[in-house]
Amino acid sequence: MSIKPPRIDNRDQQILVERVRKLVLQYCPELENIISPGPNDLADTTIQIFSRMMEIIIQRLNRVPDKNFLSFLDLVGIRLSPPRVARAPLTFTMATGASQYGFVPAGAQVAGTQAKDQKAVVFETEKDLTVILPKLIKVASLNPEDDRWTNHSQVFFDNARKDAEILFKGKNLVPHCIYLGHKELFSFKEEATITLNVTLKKDIAIENWEVEWYCYTDDSSDPTLLTASGDVDVVNLLKSGQISFQNISGISEKALTGFEKKTGLQKSWTNNWIFAELSKPISKDRLPEIDTIKAKAIVEIGIEPDSSLSPDLAFFNNLPIDLTKDFYPFGEKPKFNDTFYIGSEEVFSKKNADITIVIALSEGIDNPNTDDIKLRWEFWNGNSWKVIGAGEDNYSFTDSTNAFTATEEQTVEFICPKIEPTTINNEENYWIRARIIGGNYGEEADYQERTEIGHYKVDIIDGVKKKEVDDKYVELTAEEKTEWIYIPALHLSAVLKCIIPLLLLRNTSRQF
Repeated sequence: MSIKPPRIDNRDQQILVERVRKLVLQYCPELENIISPGPNDLADTTIQIFSRMMEIIIQRLNRVPDKNFLSFLDLVGIRLSPPRVARAPLTFTMATGASQYGFVPAGAQVAGTQAKDQKAVVFETEKDLTVILPKLIKVASLNPEDDRWTNHSQVFFDNARKDAEILFKGKNLVPHCIYLGHKELFSFKEEATITLNVTLKKDIAIENWEVEWYCYTDDSSDPTLLTASGDVDVVNLLKSGQISFQNISGISEKALTGFEKKTGLQKSWTNNWIFAELSKPISKDRLPEIDTIKAKAIVEIGIEPDSSLSPDLAFFNNLPIDLTKDFYPFGEKPKFNDTFYIGSEEVFSKKNADITIVIALSEGIDNPNTDDIKLRWEFWNGNSWKVIGAGEDNYSFTDSTNAFTATEEQTVEFICPKIEPTTINNEENYWIRARIIGGNYGEEADYQERTEIGHYKVDIIDGVKKKEVDDKYVELTAEEKTEWIYIPALHLSAVLKCIIPLLLLRNTSRQF
C-alpha cells in the first residue's frame, strides 16, 4: 500500500467562501447587508471568485510534498520509469463438462472489472494458449523403510484388472546413482583404460552393500555393465583407493534430466557418462562420504610409417609439400622466418596427448652442418601462435633433431596443448609449425677481398683494412696486395625423408 503525502491545507472553495464572509463582517460590519447571500449578486460573485483563486493556490501548495519527494529521488539517483504497456497474469480454466482442449488465440481481448466512474481496462493476450484438461497419468508408492517403490498405474488405468493392490509396499529398488561426466576424458573412440582415484573422508564398513558400474555406448540405449578392477571395498565406494576399467571405447553422449538443487527447476545435462549404481537397499545408519574423485584415461596407439595417420598436409610458407617423397621443409634456400607447417586432425586435436614426431633426413645428400641455426615450434591457440617449449608451460618439449641437422633419425616430443583448428593456405586443420628465428643453413654467392699471399680474408674495421689471421685481425702492411675472389653460394638445406607421428599416448586426468 502506497503512503500518501500529507496535505498542507484541507480547505476547499466552499469553506473559503464562508471564511471570507466571516472576516468581512469582522473587519467591516457595515457591509453586512451587502455581502449577505442573495441581495447583492455582485458582492457574492466577488467572494466566490476570490475563494476559487485561493483554492487553486491551496491545491498547488498541497502538491509541494510530492514535488519535494521527486526532487529527493532525483538526488539519490532514482528516475521515473518510462511509460509502458500494462501487463497482468491471466488464468484460464476449462468450463465444466468440457471434453476437449480449449484454445485461446493471441490477441484475445479480456476486460478487467468495471468501476463506477471509469470504463473497464481491456487487455489482449500475447501468445496462443492451449488449455488442457489435466488428468492422472501415473500412480506410484514409496516405502522408505525398505528403500523400494512400486508402480501402480496399471491397477488404476487398466480396467481389465479387478484384483486388489497392496499400497505402500515396494517391489523395486529405488535407484541411487553417482554420475561422472567429461566430454574429452570419456569420449575416446579408441580403446582406453580409465582409472578412478577415489578419496573418502573416512573408510567405512557396511553389510549388504554392492555397487555396479555402467556407461552408455553408441550401439545401445540401455546402460552397459562395466568390469571394475580393484579392491572390492574400493569398487563399492566404501574405501579410498583406485578403480580401473580396461578396454573401454565408444562411450556415447547421454542427456540426463533432473531437478537443480538450488532452484528446484527441471534441467537437462548432456555429457559422456560413467556411473555407479547401488544394487542393494541403501543403508539407514551411515553412508560413505566422498572427498574427491580423480579420473584418468590412457589410450596408446602405435602408428607405423605407412599408416594413414601420417600428417594430413604440410606447407613450406605458402607452397604445398608432397609428403610421399623427400622434401625441403624450408625450401632449397632457407632464410630468416621461413616456416614449415604440419597439419594433422587426428594427432594434434588430442589435448594432453604425449606426441612423438620422428624426423628422418634423406640418405645420400650432404647434411647441413651449422651450429647457429635456431628453430621455434609453435601452435595455434585460437587467437595467436604460441611457443611450444618456452616459458613455465613448455609442454615437456624436447627436440633432438638439432634443427633438422642430426644425421640419425631423431624425434620431437611434447605434450599436446589445446590446439584450435585454423586455416593455412585455404586448408583448415589442426596445425603446428617450425619457424627459422636465427642463423642460417648457408649463404648466398658473394665477392670477398683477400690477400694475394695467404688468401686471408680482408675486412675494413674502424676505417682501416685488416686481414683475419687465426681468428685475429692484423693491419695490412703497405706492401701487401689484395684481390677480389668470387665465393659461390653454399646452401645445405635440410632434406627430410619422412615425418611421422609415431606414438600417441593419451594420459588425461580430471578431478570431480
